[in-house]
Amino acid sequence: MSGLRIFDDNAPGAPVLDTGDATEIAAHLATIGVRFERWDSPVTLPPDAEADAILDAYRPYLDRLMGETGAGSADVI
Repeated sequence: MSGLRIFDDNAPGAPVLDTGDATEIAAHLATIGVRFERWDSPVTLPPDAEADAILDAYRPYLDRLMGETGAGSADVI
């Protein structure tokens, strides 16, 4: 799950935006040049899946993204 909170520098007590909606998150981040995508897993991975299994499961998404951006690698953190 992803979430985005945006605060006003002059009124940091409450967010001016608080959303978990992927479309809304992507739209707001795009205004500052940040690309946001939420990918569905093609398989169900166990919570303790190894990094290689995670990368293999998401390989089609990663290959597309790396081809579009020129990124040379992907990591699981």
